[in-house]
This record gives sequence, structure tokens and C-alpha cells, in this order.
Amino acid sequence: MSDERPIDTAIIIAAGDGTRWGNHTGVPKHLAPFHGEPLITRTVKQALAIADMVFPVVPEDDDRYYDAISLVDAAERRRVRPVNPLHDDRWGGVAKFMSSKDLWADPGWTAVLYGDVYFTPDAVMRVAEVAIDGSPGDWRLVSRLGPSRLTGTRWGECFAQVFHHGAIDRHLAALRACMAMEASGQLRRTGGWEHYRLMTGGDPRAHRDYGMRVEVDDWTEDFDFPDDYDQWRANRRAAGLSV
Repeated sequence: MSDERPIDTAIIIAAGDGTRWGNHTGVPKHLAPFHGEPLITRTVKQALAIADMVFPVVPEDDDRYYDAISLVDAAERRRVRPVNPLHDDRWGGVAKFMSSKDLWADPGWTAVLYGDVYFTPDAVMRVAEVAIDGSPGDWRLVSRLGPSRLTGTRWGECFAQVFHHGAIDRHLAALRACMAMEASGQLRRTGGWEHYRLMTGGDPRAHRDYGMRVEVDDWTEDFDFPDDYDQWRANRRAAGLSV
């Protein structure tokens, strides 16, 4: 990758309530320690390597997030703008995407990174390559379709969305379709997978590969539950790797 950063705007969505995580490790999941630093600190550093501007979307009135972000090198911090999420009760399960829509790059490329994901360097490169190799109007989901061969997680996970400004109308239309289907009871839940299926014209209830995806199957993992984190750490230790 050249010195020119391929992503114009990286958004790190880290404002969820974390009810499934509880108070595991004594902090929200976005602040859980990895390799001696909070997860969000690590993700911001990784995003700075591929994006011109980085916007961590973090909870209001929780200084721990701002403290974690302040650990980024001061010379790079000028390209980091922590923001609080916008709120609208109509958004339902896709609120984590809709609440930062005013930050989507215009023009150029946006990467929306999940703030509770541990990204390997290779996974970050895969995010960047969507923009490096892509065309105006492209949209991709960076994800793992099924169980992990390494981390112990038994299901697929979404890690990031990457899209060009030319895809924003379709992106937004699919998010609004998710909202409408959830509100009408056609979908019990809406999130990254449901949005992906509607973006591709697939069945929003059927989990399969509809294309428009970048597969990542390494130590990259999403942490919703304490067991996810503990199993990941145990598997890493068993493989002789740092945690």
C-alpha cells in the first residue's frame, strides 16, 4: 500500500450499550485489553494507517473512551475526531449505522469498522484493498460467513462495511428497508447481516453468501459475550500467541 491512504473516512462504531457483555474485565467491550492496550486504541491506530480521518463513535459522558483514544500518538491525533451518536428511535437494529450517516465520505470511500472487533493486520489490509481495487459505486461487507477455524466462535460475524460515495443511496435504501421490515414485524432483528442481504438483493432471512463480500477467516473476531473474549484468549495462548 502506498503512502496515500485509500479510505477517506473511517468510522469506528463503539456506542452500543453492551448488555450482552455485562461488566466483563471491568470495562465496556470496546475497552477490553488486547496486547496491553484498550481495543478501541488499537483499532484507531489501525484505522489511521489506511484512512485520512477517523471518527470513533463513542458513548456520551464516558470519559474512559476519550482517555483510551488519547493514547494514540499526538502527531496522529489531529486526524481523530471522537463523536457521540445521533439518536432516533425509529432506526431499530440498524441504529449503529444510521447514527453516523452524517460522517459518510462525500466524495470518496467510507469504512465503517465495528468497535468490538479485534482486527488482524491482514484484515485491515483487506478493508483498504476494497478501496484500492474498487470502482465508484462499490460496496463490500468484510466478514466471516461461518464458524471460525481459529477463534472458537461457532457462527459468522460482520467486521466492517466499505463503500464508495456512489453506493450511498443504495446503502441508505437497504438500511431503511431493514427499519421498515423490523417495524412491521417481518424481521425480528436487523443488523449487519440483514442489511447485507438486502444490499445484495438476497433473502433477508437466509444466511448465505450473496457476493459483495470480503471473507476474513483469521484471528479477527467480534466480541459480544464474555465467552467470545475468553475463548479467543485461550485459543491464542494455546497457539503460542500473545493476547
